[in-house]
Amino acid sequence: MAQLKQPGLLKFSDLKANSMGLAPILSMAQKNKNIQHLIIRHSNLHQHQINLIQRVLSLNDGIAWLVLDHNEIDDSKLKALLQDLHPDNNITHLVLSNNQLSDNGANMILQKRPILAKLETLWLDNNHLTDKSIPVIKQLLLKTEGVKTISLKGNNFSPQGKIDLIRLSEQKQIRCYC
Repeated sequence: MAQLKQPGLLKFSDLKANSMGLAPILSMAQKNKNIQHLIIRHSNLHQHQINLIQRVLSLNDGIAWLVLDHNEIDDSKLKALLQDLHPDNNITHLVLSNNQLSDNGANMILQKRPILAKLETLWLDNNHLTDKSIPVIKQLLLKTEGVKTISLKGNNFSPQGKIDLIRLSEQKQIRCYC
């Protein structure tokens, strides 16, 4: 179901795997500089849909909220999504909770950090992150001036790993939900 409740908002929920309704809307959205919120939830996105979203992200620098939770996004789909982001993108809020991301996915986000320069919030709840991601997340928090909130609940961190992340976030005055 697509919703256009307000200018600058594209919101989809519960798309079917064979849904072609997303294609014409995302094609139209590719060069629309007024889109500030791209929200696609609970839709089990397939590769052709990921490719359409990636195309929108490569051409549109106005999107501030990119919400793609509950979509079965794994590391390979994340790599496709983050490929060729618009160099002047305005993504400040990235929500990738309840997907299938692993430690490699967290590393991909860190590698894209220079182009995600405006990132303020990162939500990675309920993925498959482990303590192997902690050095990457620490590096993200240490190298970033703009990040104000990171949420990592429901991942596979050890109690000590959570404590380490919370301590660092307190030092940097960042809200960290582990």
